[in-house]
Amino acid sequence: MKRTQSGFSLIEVLVALIILSVGMLGMSKMMMVSMKSNGSAYSNTQAMSLANAMLERIRANRVVALAGATSNYSLPTLTSTSTFGAGPNCLTAACSSAAMASSDVAGWLALLASANGLPSGKGSITFGSLNSQTSVAIVVQWDDSVAQNALKETLNPAAVTLTSVL
Repeated sequence: MKRTQSGFSLIEVLVALIILSVGMLGMSKMMMVSMKSNGSAYSNTQAMSLANAMLERIRANRVVALAGATSNYSLPTLTSTSTFGAGPNCLTAACSSAAMASSDVAGWLALLASANGLPSGKGSITFGSLNSQTSVAIVVQWDDSVAQNALKETLNPAAVTLTSVL
């Protein structure tokens, strides 16, 4: 008498579950790396936005900015808000153009370090000359070690540089 089998055996079901679970583990790892990369991309976007905001402040106070390295906008080394200080309060009192520049830099550095800003955010503003015109380079640096650890990259501070001619 011939015996016919119908359905799946228990071993076939277990093998299918093992293959499915390995695939699901791979998908979860891919999602985790994607989320870390997304956080890093968000910080990069924030840094570029803050650098662009500082460039607009410099352009709005062009007379002071054209003094280049001697202007109150000049910040040649990476600086945090704790190193720079609060600066003058030009929101409630009238300020000179030079004081406004110091206020702009202090406010910008405060944004880099705020809770909404970048982890360990620092910035620098350097002036130069390009074809007899004043140029500015704005650097924003922050600690991106969480994403770099997750992606197994070397631990270096992340930075963006925005360069423009005034």
